[in-house]
Amino acid sequence: MEIRRCQYTSTEQLSEVYQIYQTGTNQEYPVYDLPVIRALRGEGATADDVEIYQGDQIVPLECWARPIYDGKGDILYAIWAFIDITERKQAADALLQA
Repeated sequence: MEIRRCQYTSTEQLSEVYQIYQTGTNQEYPVYDLPVIRALRGEGATADDVEIYQGDQIVPLECWARPIYDGKGDILYAIWAFIDITERKQAADALLQA
């Protein structure tokens, strides 16, 4: 049986490790503005100005995050979801050019 070691990423390293950038820039996304970090502070959050760099490809994303509470009202964790909005961005760009 193979035992895999889990690697942990600190909060400050999220944007760098996962190559998360602000749309249209070469700037890493401000970590404390990421929806998942906002959710861990108790706020439901959405962002549509996120890009993830995968090799030579840039993928625009819309993200949502929500805190999950225990029975005492303490935050246990956050759920973070993504959707690729490449087609939406292309359609918006086409409308601007028309």
